[in-house]
Amino acid sequence: DGANLASAEIASLKAATAAKFRRPTKVFEDAIQKKGFNYLITLPNVLASRGGIPIIEDGKVIGGIGCSGG
Repeated sequence: DGANLASAEIASLKAATAAKFRRPTKVFEDAIQKKGFNYLITLPNVLASRGGIPIIEDGKVIGGIGCSGG
């Protein structure tokens, strides 16, 4: 479809980040861009870019969805 081959790995990391932290990855992007919390860039295995959303059922995280490649 013309997407970068790295997009699959990026999407997977976005999904894992969203599930691990129980919040959309856009929260991290905004914290860096709008609030200057640049230390977030140093967190291991965290992708601070929109496209990751946690899947929550009955208040419990059951997974995550990641999208990449525009």
